Amino acid sequence: MRRYRYASFQHEWERTHLENSRDLVFKNTFADIETAMTLGGKNGTRFECECYDIGHLYSLRHLMDRDIVGGRIFVQSVFGILGGIGPHPEDVMHMRRTANRLFGDDYEWSVLGAGSSQMRIAAQAAAMGGHVRVGLEDSLWLAPGKLAESNASQVAKVREILEGLSFELATPDEAREMLQLKGAEIGEHCIVGAPAKVVRELTDDEVQSALDNSRRYVQKIDTYRSLERVDPAS
Repeated sequence: MRRYRYASFQHEWERTHLENSRDLVFKNTFADIETAMTLGGKNGTRFECECYDIGHLYSLRHLMDRDIVGGRIFVQSVFGILGGIGPHPEDVMHMRRTANRLFGDDYEWSVLGAGSSQMRIAAQAAAMGGHVRVGLEDSLWLAPGKLAESNASQVAKVREILEGLSFELATPDEAREMLQLKGAEIGEHCIVGAPAKVVRELTDDEVQSALDNSRRYVQKIDTYRSLERVDPAS
């Protein structure tokens, strides 16, 4: 039985990464979500609610009904991830229709198309009144057979598509207003402001804490690498 789309790989880590992903469980229970949203909400945090399937929209509605999350919701629909909703145009329309029914007009809708579907889904969603997200985290491609050189190249590409559809792009201030973001604030305990402006020097304790954390990460990497791996050929 063929396990992968490709019979060979350019780098051995690709096969290992794919094989390990078959047995990965990403813990994200309702208790986890409630804790994050409750603690973050007290600080005025705005959430990007990523929904990988229709059921996630219902989960979000459940959290809204319990007043765990409120305000204008920002829904990021994710298409084309294995185990989630697919990238077919009907999938995009189904996600949009369901979100409209559950949230009415009190939400902002954005889309993320994984891999080669990134630009197609962006164009469709924009035509349906949504926002778009692009970047190398979601796709390595700029066009069929052409790798993207940077996030900026994908942003330029999707801007070209949107302007070709006669859409006007929002300014940063307009985007913050739509998403109810207040922008960066440099407070008493901030170390670095935005953009990249040094506010104060790190204390000796803070430097030591950063070093200790980095050592723990290295130890975790070593532990992970030492774990027994599944042989893809077996």
